[in-house]
Amino acid sequence: MSVRAFLEEEGAKLLAVGEDHFYEIRKRFNEHKSPLDLVFLNRSCFNGIMRFNKKGGFNVPFCRKPERFRQALITKICNQVSWAAKVMHGKEWVFKCQPWRETLAQASADDFVYLDPPYIGRHADYYNKWSEQEADELSDAIKALPSGFAYSMWKGNQYRENAHLEAHFGRFHMETFSHFYHVGSTESLRSEMEEALVISAGNLVEEANRLPPPDLSEDEDILEVEMGRQQLLLA
Repeated sequence: MSVRAFLEEEGAKLLAVGEDHFYEIRKRFNEHKSPLDLVFLNRSCFNGIMRFNKKGGFNVPFCRKPERFRQALITKICNQVSWAAKVMHGKEWVFKCQPWRETLAQASADDFVYLDPPYIGRHADYYNKWSEQEADELSDAIKALPSGFAYSMWKGNQYRENAHLEAHFGRFHMETFSHFYHVGSTESLRSEMEEALVISAGNLVEEANRLPPPDLSEDEDILEVEMGRQQLLLA
């Protein structure tokens, strides 16, 4: 079944049945791990959070919007899936779940490493296994890599700056982006955050040479999106 047909079918059931259907899909996904079910859950759960419990079960609650899957949203999702499929097509991909030290030990001078670790100093305990010492050791290992890298980390908000980022990467080039987090329980707890992408020397593309991002608008199909139209900051 296509992504569009699946979302139209399950979206209609959600509209008719309500949140019970969401929890039925969540139960089904946790038992069978269908990628289509995961797309449905991610777009109909609370604030689009991706969260799993210690047993690997998706545990985010319903967003309480049974009318969620309008045609415009379904088209946007299909466009995003199509773009990702086109970009990935024809390349060899290997997915591994292993300690980060093992992964970085495999990096060579011909590689480029992207890292998006738990945000130290924020609420991200990862079962209490991600400590300041672990974050420091990761940062030291990143700077010792034989390859280029890009490292994602929060930079600051209206209340404080990330001292860890400045201490380890203050002399590196950073691309910064501001956006709002939408995971607070109330509107007052959802504040603007500045994020940083630390890019190693020699791996930054000049702004004038960066390619435009793909068009993922809600009202256009881009099933024939060209390879390479994704926005690139990295060489």
